[in-house]
Amino acid sequence: MSLLSRFKGRIGELIVSVATWVMLNRRHYLRLNNVTLPLSDGGTTQIDHIIVSSFGIFVIETKNYKGWIFGQERDAKWTQMIMGRKYQFQNPLRQNYLHMKTLSELLNLNLRYFHSVIAFMGHCEIKTRAELPENVLNKGMMTYIKSKEKVLLSHEQMTAIADKIEKTRLSKSRKTDRQHRDYLQNKFDDKKLKSERLNKKNRKSELVTVIKNDNTTPPNCPKCQGDMVKRTAKTGTNKGRAFFGCQNYPKCKGIVNIEA
Repeated sequence: MSLLSRFKGRIGELIVSVATWVMLNRRHYLRLNNVTLPLSDGGTTQIDHIIVSSFGIFVIETKNYKGWIFGQERDAKWTQMIMGRKYQFQNPLRQNYLHMKTLSELLNLNLRYFHSVIAFMGHCEIKTRAELPENVLNKGMMTYIKSKEKVLLSHEQMTAIADKIEKTRLSKSRKTDRQHRDYLQNKFDDKKLKSERLNKKNRKSELVTVIKNDNTTPPNCPKCQGDMVKRTAKTGTNKGRAFFGCQNYPKCKGIVNIEA
């Protein structure tokens, strides 16, 4: 994440923080901002805002974006379009669900006590509004929070929950933020490496075909459909074995193995 993105994110969090402070009665709503919690794998998760109330625990993920926003509830990625360019970002509904799961396990509370809120800040328009649930907002967040009127928690429970989160959260510091960014980067690098290995394996399996014997007309290349020529492996575990290789090698590396 770039310095500009982090700055814009902090501005969005500040806007929500001020709004919740001014518009929610502090006797009935307890507010925690920029909460970093430890995970069982040694990593961390960062939650923009948590509001503990009699009506449940509101977990708020803020996005300070401009332009058009496209996405559906079950998509892995959503798209921001601005100045004719497209940028993908993680589905915030999925992102916030992981936040709620972390809190649910920490507090030993069922997910029915939680309300997910996705708050888009800035001058953006959600173009797929009709295809998304009501908790994805670019306005009216306080109205949405106040619409939840079913009492789920007593005042004593609210206080205990807020205290537990405060005792568990990591300190607000640059070091905590840096460690969280490093954890996310390592996680991203691991996923990228696994994806590259899988793609390489899939490409190899797509390029290699097997025929029963070599007493046949050379087949067409399984990759480019071009002509193939008979060759003999000179190195590796298949050294000495015959195979058909694409005539367009090295541009095309299609192979048909010959099975004895």
